[in-house]
Amino acid sequence: MLKAVDDPARAARQLVREAKNAGGHDNVTVVVLHVDEAALGDANETPTEEHEPVTGGRPPVAVDEETSESTDAAVAEAEREPDAAAAETGQEPDEAGQEPDEGGAGGGPAAAELEAVDSVTARRSRRRLVIVLAVVAVLVIVLVVGAVAVDSVYYVGVDAGTVSVYHGLPWSIGGVKLASLYMKTTYPIDAVASPWRERIQNHDLHRKDAALQLARRAQGLP
Repeated sequence: MLKAVDDPARAARQLVREAKNAGGHDNVTVVVLHVDEAALGDANETPTEEHEPVTGGRPPVAVDEETSESTDAAVAEAEREPDAAAAETGQEPDEAGQEPDEGGAGGGPAAAELEAVDSVTARRSRRRLVIVLAVVAVLVIVLVVGAVAVDSVYYVGVDAGTVSVYHGLPWSIGGVKLASLYMKTTYPIDAVASPWRERIQNHDLHRKDAALQLARRAQGLP
């Protein structure tokens, strides 16, 4: 049948029909191959091309004996250099070729210089802090002592031409008076006797009782 039909598709359909007529009702599969004997004969006669093996994508390199020996000697010398460097520095072979870390501990002169600068700066900062604290402490002591002294000091002066008693110091700082009027009399300063007038004008400092006593005597009172 295949010899009588040249078209492979027609031959396949004919074979399926013959199989069904012979009693096969399902799973009928036909494969028809057309082989060109002339082309097959030519292919069998064509010689196969020989291909050189490819090794890693690189062409082989010819190396003679003298070049190979010199290369092996150079490689051995390069391998011995880290061991020699490690023996001189006392380090392990893996550490001999490493550069020191300048930012780490023992980083050389640069790290030591930075550490020295930081130490000097820290000492100066501590010195300034101590000086500032000392000045502040002295000012606080002076203010406390001054406040206590001002609170316990009185003097006799003149207010609007009359004898008066003041609480505080007879001075002013920056326009701020350090005393306040404690008691004012109606006795004029011009009527005070000369010895008492001089003491009043000198602003002699007294305790409270002594200042009141002076004011009474200046007025001619016991």
